[in-house]
Amino acid sequence: MKTINIAPTLEAIASCVDILPASGGAIELLQTPDEERRFEETIVSSDDNVVEAFAESVKPNFIYKNLPIVARSEKHLFRYFIDGSVQTYVLGTGMENDRNFPIVMAQIGAAALHRKDNGMMEKSLYIEKVLLLLPFSSLSTTAVAKIQQTAQSSTSGGIEVVDTSGNDENLGEANVTEDITNRATGIAKSRMRAIERELAMQLGQQTQDCFVIDGTIRSGSFGWGQSVPKNAVAISKSFTHKPKFDVFGRGEQEIKNLPRLLAGLEAECRTPAFFTSGGKVIFWYLRMRAQGEVDYPLMGVIKVEVPAKVAGEKIDVDYIDTISSCLLAERTVSPHGLDSRWHAHIYPVFLTEKFLKTSFYSREVFKGLIKWPKLKEIYAAR
Repeated sequence: MKTINIAPTLEAIASCVDILPASGGAIELLQTPDEERRFEETIVSSDDNVVEAFAESVKPNFIYKNLPIVARSEKHLFRYFIDGSVQTYVLGTGMENDRNFPIVMAQIGAAALHRKDNGMMEKSLYIEKVLLLLPFSSLSTTAVAKIQQTAQSSTSGGIEVVDTSGNDENLGEANVTEDITNRATGIAKSRMRAIERELAMQLGQQTQDCFVIDGTIRSGSFGWGQSVPKNAVAISKSFTHKPKFDVFGRGEQEIKNLPRLLAGLEAECRTPAFFTSGGKVIFWYLRMRAQGEVDYPLMGVIKVEVPAKVAGEKIDVDYIDTISSCLLAERTVSPHGLDSRWHAHIYPVFLTEKFLKTSFYSREVFKGLIKWPKLKEIYAAR
């Protein structure tokens, strides 16, 4: 990431509003392992959590299916891997008249790594941005204009000023009861997902090879699967547990909720594929690791999503099995001890995430860039 001069933007903010700076210049808002799950629950409507149709034809209907492991030496199915990353910092609290608001800055980025025939990974596509997230509704129009103009002119567009009180493609309209800081972090995540989609669209135009996207394609930036390239495969390590299943039979086969479905899912097995998002997205669950290898029975499972070629049209069973078998081979080498989600990691995605984090400013460098001006002198000059 190229160096940008943040100081003039901070001076512009301080010249417009009073500032309570964060200790040390900035405080990082750490991402939690369930961040992706909460994000999905935020952007997906409750109606979409009712599963009413299978997306594959299997006679008789099954609940679980055992699969062989297909290594890259047998079939090199996945050639590209897309992931995004976010680092968010609170710089302080701004105060104008009777209003106060958090001043949030985020580094966001997404990368697509290409895997060569010998297994080596190389950078294919990369986009990164620095966002200054402010609720424009809590600032005067004069303050907003000055901050935007300064950020644009002093950083040549290196800092993008984002209105957190406006409509967001994933999160929708702001709610007066919504925590302003949480919304800022959610919008940073949303903007990162938009970059991931941009890379996915580029790959869809460049190659016919299958590629993996880390995260869901159910909503928002990914357009409910409508505009996602058909050779994309989305993988979620952390996902919502809210789906209700109205597709299984009665008696012993009656399964109404996701924890019950996954409780019986053994290692190297998958569930049937289901329709969601009005038939535009197809998803299923795949257990990567045996329950005895993990701390909790719902760990070690990934959710797999693919866009339907035609909304509501069932998918070929062999295609689902091939994707699942090849994904099972991607669970090693495991990043055990390096990531709390090791039990559900696809290793090339882990490498993509690692590449992203090393491309960002380090926490120490980023905090070093955050130097508030001498506020007393600025306030006196007003």
